[in-house]
Amino acid sequence: MKIVTMARALFWEGLFDGRFLDKEHAIRIYERHNEEVKRCVPAERLLVFDVKQGWEPLCQFLGVPVPEGVPFPHLNDTAEFQRRVRIAKAVSWTAMLAPPLLLAGLLFRRR
Repeated sequence: MKIVTMARALFWEGLFDGRFLDKEHAIRIYERHNEEVKRCVPAERLLVFDVKQGWEPLCQFLGVPVPEGVPFPHLNDTAEFQRRVRIAKAVSWTAMLAPPLLLAGLLFRRR
């Protein structure tokens, strides 16, 4: 079974009941999952963390010092995500178009 087919069966049809694009339904599934984790994991072993909180709660939970002079990473913000999507699209288009264009160039060069 292909990985995409398997993922679709597990998530799209399984976890999300075929309603993956239904935003409200997806949010309910997400919140239900979070509540289940909170019920199952002992409080002293669970950190409910928002990255906006920065280093302090994470380091305290892990029992390590807060890094001095090291800003908390913000690598997955909206702008960065959109930049990565643009790059992925450009790479995809290049991968699709380069072989036929190279072949056409070789064929026309021989004439």
